[in-house]
Amino acid sequence: MWECPDLFPLTDSSDGSTRWVMTLSVGANEETAGSTAQYFIGDFDGSVFFPEDRDTRFTDVGQDFYAAQSFEHVEGRRVWMAWLGNWNYPYSLPTGDWRGEMSIPRELSLTTVGGKRTLVQKPVPELDALRGRATDISGLKATDTVTALGTGRTVEIDLTLDVSQASEAWLGLARGTVDGKTQEVRVGVDISTGTLYLDRTDGGLTQVDGKDEGTSTDFALRRQTQYRPTGSTVRLHLYLDRSSLEVFVDDGATVGSLLVFTAPSCQEIVLGAKGTATITSGSLTPWPQPCRSAAGLSTTRGGAAGTAVPTAPPPAQAVMP
Repeated sequence: MWECPDLFPLTDSSDGSTRWVMTLSVGANEETAGSTAQYFIGDFDGSVFFPEDRDTRFTDVGQDFYAAQSFEHVEGRRVWMAWLGNWNYPYSLPTGDWRGEMSIPRELSLTTVGGKRTLVQKPVPELDALRGRATDISGLKATDTVTALGTGRTVEIDLTLDVSQASEAWLGLARGTVDGKTQEVRVGVDISTGTLYLDRTDGGLTQVDGKDEGTSTDFALRRQTQYRPTGSTVRLHLYLDRSSLEVFVDDGATVGSLLVFTAPSCQEIVLGAKGTATITSGSLTPWPQPCRSAAGLSTTRGGAAGTAVPTAPPPAQAVMP
């Protein structure tokens, strides 16, 4: 089932042409292990949309980005937000006395990548006002192990990763040990198989109640997409909140969103690799001002059920290997 449509024009920065983008959300189905969203590019004559090709483009390669809607007249920009959730488990997540959350606002543009028109999504620059003091993590590397980058559950990570000597490299986020087992969510690239992945199979929460009464569904899952680095580097820009993760790859050409429910005590952030992966430039920045408070609201996003949530994460500290 297609629902929650949006239709808007964007100029392709690669050739200057104006194209129309139609976005549609797809209800829960077996093929995508839940709900997802797609977009199409073409022309619009005022009544009929004409797609320029038959390619299926996914709006977000993660598991939890649905029903995105854009705003008109935002200083000449096209900005949208979406529900961070999935119709496989819309009512049963362990979030206490609130239900559901929105993505960060994303500014949209259009470009051509590898001969294919692509919707580019980037965090709006207004988010910069939420930043605390950044820690420089440039030069840190991992060789067949993991290297500590810092700590925090409300942080922004922006880095360029050299993977020329690695077959796989990843960031382990919201990481810690609970009852003798490691909990974490990973964002990584597997160069040997040509994939980018978001993985919460070790994220602590394995199953949740399904949409229909008396059913359950898997929450511990991995989402991946075909991906080859440009040259030998990968650009990763991540926003980790207390119960969500949004990942912008290569300046927003690929984007993935995932809900995160590791234990609140899991605060570690690490770089891991098979072979050697090196951060050629990067920063880890805490958000000492919670998202919704900064917007004039009184609550923070993502507090776990029954857990006292601090107003700021522990300060990030880079640890040399």
